[in-house]
This record gives sequence, structure tokens and C-alpha cells, in this order.
Amino acid sequence: MTISSLTNRNDYTGTDATGTYNYTYKIFDEDDLTLVVKEISTSIETELTIATDYTVANVGNSSGGTITLVDNGQAWIGTSNNLNTTYKLTIKRIADLQQETDIRNQGQYFPEVIEDVFDRTVMISQQQQAMIDASIKLPTTVLSADFDTTLPVGLVGTADATIAVNGTGDGFVVGPSASQITAASGNAVAAAASAAAALVSENNAAASEVAAEVAAAASGIPFVKTSQAISSGGQIVLEADENIQFCRVSGNAGTQTASTTPFSTTPGNNILVSLIGTDNINQLVITYNDIAGGCLINGASVFLGNNDIINFVYDATEDRYIETSRNF
Repeated sequence: MTISSLTNRNDYTGTDATGTYNYTYKIFDEDDLTLVVKEISTSIETELTIATDYTVANVGNSSGGTITLVDNGQAWIGTSNNLNTTYKLTIKRIADLQQETDIRNQGQYFPEVIEDVFDRTVMISQQQQAMIDASIKLPTTVLSADFDTTLPVGLVGTADATIAVNGTGDGFVVGPSASQITAASGNAVAAAASAAAALVSENNAAASEVAAEVAAAASGIPFVKTSQAISSGGQIVLEADENIQFCRVSGNAGTQTASTTPFSTTPGNNILVSLIGTDNINQLVITYNDIAGGCLINGASVFLGNNDIINFVYDATEDRYIETSRNF
């Protein structure tokens, strides 16, 4: 036979309706097949063991054959010996890298013996090409002399390490650890929050005359509003004549960002408003907006999940809702 097809693998997703799957290429031995199942939700792969996990039929058939899964209580087995719907199956031809045909001088042999040797050589070439195709490679227009793809020795034994391009752009070096990157990101967020806090502090200072009245109002009885699910660009309804208002809020059918002027009712001066999140999936986002009816918050935006609370005081002179505190 000839090897005219480049196919050397088959992929399937479990349906819990069959445990028999085709391989569509010739193999010389059942050990030429490697089977791997992957749990879809975790991407954890498990290589299967012949006889224990599967059997092989039609070895030597030019058009391929079938494998049949064996039910030994494995996690990927559903009803009977069927492949569970939460798993994928890959069947690959991976021939041994050996040449065991021995042809002696002036000895007799069949041409098919020579053809089988050629076929196995092509099979090995195909499986190695598949590995090359799956590897990281330089673009066609880049010479190997222009970029050294050798991994740096410092990677060995360095936990949490990353790979970075060196300062001259012609090779790799050990980069910062994942922990260092996380810390740097946290520092950047903290710096941005600090800048926003400074701006909020300025606004609070401008409203310092209101603080005494706010404290007095805080001794009143709070008004608890019915829970509100806010759509994108929507507004939260307040009571015009309540000094302290607790509003339970969430996003409507998913995380939603409220209007840049998130309150639909203009209350009296120095009214206290507490927004209480009620849902971690359907969160409500309040954004910083220094405009009439907008919110001056510590940061660019806040996501209100379940039991997240942010407190505002309304300054009628500035027509702004000014953040006073939060619990997250």
C-alpha cells in the first residue's frame, strides 16, 4: 500500500451513546495507537492503557479500524462502556522509532516487506511532523541565527518563573516570577486607588461643612427600599424625603453598569444613601463621574456583589453624591 493521507489522529467528544470509535489509518501493531481522554471542564488529560481501558480491532487494515472502550469504572465512562459527555477522546498513531526488518544479501524477501518498511518510515515522519507543527517556531521570515530559541538555564529549579525576551531582542532570559508580576499589578492598582482617594479627599474637604449635619442625620431611622435590579444605563430610585436610605441593588440579568447619573430622584441636601449588593453573578457597577448628579467614588468604578456596601452623602450645592465609606 501507499501512505497517501496525512491523517494520523482522530478526535471525538463523548455523547454517552457509544464506546466504539474509528481510527482512519493503517497501523502495524495495536501498540501503534495512543489514546488520551481529556476532562472538558478541567482540561486534565489521562493516557489510556490497552486492555485495561480499551481494545483495538482491524490491525493492519489499510483503511484503519476501531477501538472499543472498556468499562472498569473509570471517570470517563458513562452508560455501559460509552464515553461520558464531559470528556473528549484523542486517538493518535505513534509508531515505535525502530526498524526491525532484516534483509540479507542475496536472501529472499517479498516486495511487500520493503513497502511496509517504507510505510512505517512515512508514519514516523508524519507523527514527528505533527509534533513539530504543535511546537513554538520562529516565523518563516526570521533566520534562526537572528533569534536563539534555547530556553535559559536559569529556568531549571526556579519556581514560578516566566520567560521573557532579552534586552537585545535576540533570545530568551528568565523573567520575573508570577508572584512578582502579581505584586507589581497590585502595586499599580494601589497607586491608582491612592490617586483616586486623593481626589475624593479633596471633594470631602470641600464638603466638610456638611459633615456635622450628616452625622446628625445618621441618628435617624433608615428607610429600607425594595430590592432593585438595574439594567445597563439604568438608575436607582430614591425617596425624596428620607434622610437615610438603604437600597438593595443588583444587575438585571447579568453584571450591569448603571447610568453616569445613577440616581433617578434628587433628594434633599445631606441625604445618606447606602447601596447594598445582593448578587455575586448579577453585580451592579457604579462609575466615577464628576458631573451633575454623578458619583465621586474612590476609584474608577466599583462592582457591588453580594453584601458589598458603599455609602454616599448627597451634596445639593455641588449636585454630587460623595462616597464616605465602603466595606470592601
